[in-house]
Amino acid sequence: MTTLRAAINWAVKRGKIVGLRVRRLEEPRDLPNPVSIEQVNSILAKAPEHLRIAILIAVHTGLRLDETLGLRWQQVDLPGRTILLQSQSTKAETGQAVFINDDLAAVLEQAPRHCDQVVAYRPRGKDAVHRPIKSLRRAWMTAQKSAGVQPPHRFHDLRATFCTAVLAANDNPMTLKEAARHASLATTLRYAKVHDQAVRTAFNATTGLIRSQTAVANTVAAPGGPATETGNETSENQQVGMARPTGLEPVTYRLEGGCSIQLS
Repeated sequence: MTTLRAAINWAVKRGKIVGLRVRRLEEPRDLPNPVSIEQVNSILAKAPEHLRIAILIAVHTGLRLDETLGLRWQQVDLPGRTILLQSQSTKAETGQAVFINDDLAAVLEQAPRHCDQVVAYRPRGKDAVHRPIKSLRRAWMTAQKSAGVQPPHRFHDLRATFCTAVLAANDNPMTLKEAARHASLATTLRYAKVHDQAVRTAFNATTGLIRSQTAVANTVAAPGGPATETGNETSENQQVGMARPTGLEPVTYRLEGGCSIQLS
């Protein structure tokens, strides 16, 4: 559904669909689902070289998948710590600048440059050469499975990892809007809802007010009477004695009041 939405929106925006009344599909309203830092580290440990570079670019810059795969070395200014995105590669269709932090700069400085693309794959074989990546889906899903990440994330969720990290460092939605290159503040606020520590703290308001589930489970209602607590001890009216049988003799349960029940 996500792919269909993107294809139709792309076609309508560029006038590729003519003579048909096609309403642009709305963007999904689900909250972001960031990959945790612990999960990112686990995936990196299982990822091949080209996937590791792509993951680190996404986490440190918030680039989208198509922007990451289309990134060329001529767009990367390591001395100036800047990535220049061309208008045809961005969602807003405008040229944009993304800044490179020291950690990503160290990764890119050591990355192989056997291809014009930053994220390149070298197939197996003695004479194989690096070539651009068309899809990371198989490598991404395989690395998650090997790392034990369940349920699996979309690669796009790494953008949510970047956004929540920015909010944690600078609790200002406007700063995130510029860093993530969101066209609308409403989009940015979806990430703020996930990160909002004040709201998380508010949910602790009921802590200690309700008895634990264990205590509730140990409370049973006696027939025709008030609830009684169950445990190792039994109430006076429920005490039951049992005559221990020998051999194949029937079992006799002796109740208070002189009554007995014999089971053969």
